[in-house]
Amino acid sequence: MGSSLSALAGSIVYWLGIDGISFFFSLGVPVGAVIGFVKAPDALTTSNPARLALKLSAWAALLGLAMLIAWVGLVASWAARGFDLSAIPVVLVTLFFAIFFALWIGVPISLPIAIASVVLGRALYRRGPVVMSMGLAILLIVSSVSGGLAFADAKREEARQRARIPTSSEVDRTGLIHVLPDGPIPTESQMEETPC
Repeated sequence: MGSSLSALAGSIVYWLGIDGISFFFSLGVPVGAVIGFVKAPDALTTSNPARLALKLSAWAALLGLAMLIAWVGLVASWAARGFDLSAIPVVLVTLFFAIFFALWIGVPISLPIAIASVVLGRALYRRGPVVMSMGLAILLIVSSVSGGLAFADAKREEARQRARIPTSSEVDRTGLIHVLPDGPIPTESQMEETPC
């Protein structure tokens, strides 16, 4: 449930045009799957769901940071030629600030998803296994389709930028294209005047 809600929230954030945090929601997909797998029984039976949701959001931020560090470490070690012991203090200081920023940025992002996961999970659980299974299947399908469409649109926009085809934000209501990153596009009359 946490994984599906992260994907759904990430696609909604993408469609709203808030690109800066959509990455964190996409990172929440594997994080939500891991935490949901481990903590689902507690979420369904706890007597204090609000406190559990807060704890889950903090764990989600830290697990997301750990996954990000592991990925960066793998990429960095791919081209590394050795280990420099003098880098250990820099790594430790960086890690301290990374944990601080992960909690500062990650908890506000993961908290609504943790609350929704706990509340929705408990509500579906009370209605029996058939309703819970159908609810989870519907949520999975909706989040997969929404996330897939957002990913496809992002790749399409990236391809348009590489091909220097104007994006929808560069076209006004009349359908005329005004400016590309390299400058204005010549009109048809200007193109006719330009010798080949």
